[in-house]
Amino acid sequence: MVYVFDYDGLTVLHLGDLNYVPSQSEVDQLGAVDVVLVPVGGGNGLDSAKAAEVISLLEPSIVIPMHYKTPELNLKLAPVSKFLKEMGVTNPQEEESLKITRSQLPEQTQVVVLAHKSQSES
Repeated sequence: MVYVFDYDGLTVLHLGDLNYVPSQSEVDQLGAVDVVLVPVGGGNGLDSAKAAEVISLLEPSIVIPMHYKTPELNLKLAPVSKFLKEMGVTNPQEEESLKITRSQLPEQTQVVVLAHKSQSES
C-alpha cells in the first residue's frame, strides 16, 4: 500500500512495502511527487535495483531510502549502500532530520539518508 500526503504544497509519497515496479499509468495517476520514501533492502519490499527503477519513473526531488539493513536489525535485508550504488551516489547526504520547503527543493533528484539511531543512543 502506498500513501500520498500533501504538506503545504509538498507532495510526499510513502511507498510502504511496495514490492513491484508500478506501471507508467500508475505513476501518472500519482502526479508530481516532491519527496519519496522508498524501501530499498529487499525482503517484502523493493530491492535496490527495483527501487532505483521506481525513482527513475517518479523523478522526485528528494529520495529517502528506508527498510534496509542496520546494525541492530536481524532481518535479511540489503544495506543502503547497494541502493546508493544503483543511484550513482558516492557521497550520500546523511541527516539527523529533514525539514524542506517547496523553495528548497533541488533541481536534480537528491538522495538523503536519515541517520540511523541505535537503541543505545536513545
